[in-house]
Amino acid sequence: MVDITYAPVEASNFWARTKAALAAIGNRIVEARMREAQRQVAYQLLAFDDATLKDLGFDRAELQRMDPAPGAH
Repeated sequence: MVDITYAPVEASNFWARTKAALAAIGNRIVEARMREAQRQVAYQLLAFDDATLKDLGFDRAELQRMDPAPGAH
């Protein structure tokens, strides 16, 4: 017969690591969504003429550097 040994994992340590991992994943999702929203806004703003963009406080070159999302709705 084979004896199986294992090291018990402390429950509090396990849950702390799990909570930290889930928080990191959640933060990455939020950051990615914010970048996507910024690209979509930049794409929509590029439809305005330069005078309107200037009045709104934007620069066309700055918006184009944001890598606007083509075909964003």
